[in-house]
Amino acid sequence: MARQISQPAAHRPSNAESFLHPLLFSIPNTAIKLSMSRRTVERLISAGELEAVGNGKLRRVTYTSILSYIERHRVEVV
Repeated sequence: MARQISQPAAHRPSNAESFLHPLLFSIPNTAIKLSMSRRTVERLISAGELEAVGNGKLRRVTYTSILSYIERHRVEVV
């Protein structure tokens, strides 16, 4: 009789992992999240609208900066 090898269960995030967000996002990922171009994100960083850390290709936008930007530009429906 052949011995069956059990397959490992798919990784399921724990409760702690499920609510954690990445703290930093690349410029392209930030552009996707905000539905704008990469160049627009770079302009917002230059203008001080978004907070970024790092230099050049390693530049990342902070999660809290993205949330703050969204709150500042929220449109209220009347």
